[in-house]
Amino acid sequence: MTHDIDQDLRQALHRRAATTPHRPDLARAVIRHAHTIQRRRRVTGFVTALALVAVAVPLGIRAGDLTSRSSEQPQIADTPDPEPSGVTVQIGDLGELAEDQVPQVAYLEDSTLVVGEDRIQLGLEPAQVAGVAYAGGSAFFAVRGDTGGLDLRVESNAADWPDSLGPIQQGPWASADQRYVAWLRDGQIAGIDTETGDELAVSVGAVDLLRVVGFAGDTLYFAEDRSRDVLRRWTIGSESTGPVGGLEQGTAVSPDATLVADMVKVTDYGTCTEMRDMTTGDSLWETCDYRVLGFSPGGTYVWGADSYGDGFAESYNVVLDARTGELAMRIDRPRRASETTFFMDSAFETEDTLLLLLLRGQQATIARCDVLAGECTRATPVADVPGDPLVDGLPFRLLSG
Repeated sequence: MTHDIDQDLRQALHRRAATTPHRPDLARAVIRHAHTIQRRRRVTGFVTALALVAVAVPLGIRAGDLTSRSSEQPQIADTPDPEPSGVTVQIGDLGELAEDQVPQVAYLEDSTLVVGEDRIQLGLEPAQVAGVAYAGGSAFFAVRGDTGGLDLRVESNAADWPDSLGPIQQGPWASADQRYVAWLRDGQIAGIDTETGDELAVSVGAVDLLRVVGFAGDTLYFAEDRSRDVLRRWTIGSESTGPVGGLEQGTAVSPDATLVADMVKVTDYGTCTEMRDMTTGDSLWETCDYRVLGFSPGGTYVWGADSYGDGFAESYNVVLDARTGELAMRIDRPRRASETTFFMDSAFETEDTLLLLLLRGQQATIARCDVLAGECTRATPVADVPGDPLVDGLPFRLLSG
């Protein structure tokens, strides 16, 4: 695919997203705005951040760079698995969602990281937190200073860390197994093994931002902003990064690194995504209806959104079968309503439940949608948003890596 992106425009908008005092899940709007401008100028491009991956398995597509299938055979269930609903659920008034249990994965409520019964106080205004990751029982978070620079700090109820790990450019990102944390700093990607406390780094040169699409075990999958979306990987502890061959613009990696969603086409009217089997290099399916943005923990499903992907936030979410592309569930908003529901961010909670950060008017909540039951409930109270969400942030935030 040809990438004739205006680099000055792209880098300027990246820097704007990195320095504007709002939350990273909302900063995607700046990048999407770049996409709109590029279409009007009849050029193409796409930048997205998400990753929900778990196991460190080398990833490759080129001949001689493919991983082999696991020798372990899956267990055969005694009874057939439940079938996904395939229904469409519309979410309008957030208060009308039935109340359910709180999220069972880490999330941010104001300036408190909530993990089950554990609550880690960050002691900051939400807009000051530029990024947060949970690993090793600790909260790693980037604090925005008065001059726009970022400082990486650590708060923990379970471990003894320095108060600050120094200035960074971007991040932090946690591996899905919550053992490793990585971030971008001056000319390097750095990472910590929270079990040993070892900090390791690799040189990447003059890179302003990374587009991280997965963190499988100790391996980070990313593209450098200067490299026109060539996907690379770094295993914490190795002395160099390496390219992942055979891809156009990888957008998500499966937990076992055997599947990758690859954006193979960008047009004035949307994008097309192909699902690739990394053990064979085969294309499993392709869609021009949705962008694929993340995998469920076991790799059964993917979540995605409108293939066009411009605007303040997503207009709806879908859950698809990862190996067939079949629609399992669509979560939408009423077309005729006094106020619009915005889908600010999403992340899988379990294999068949998706968490969605929703904004409607000046109210926000985290909803839980059950793919098998075909219904959505409310996982947090409905909270007021007193200011501008892009400036002051939202009262909740999902952690998706």
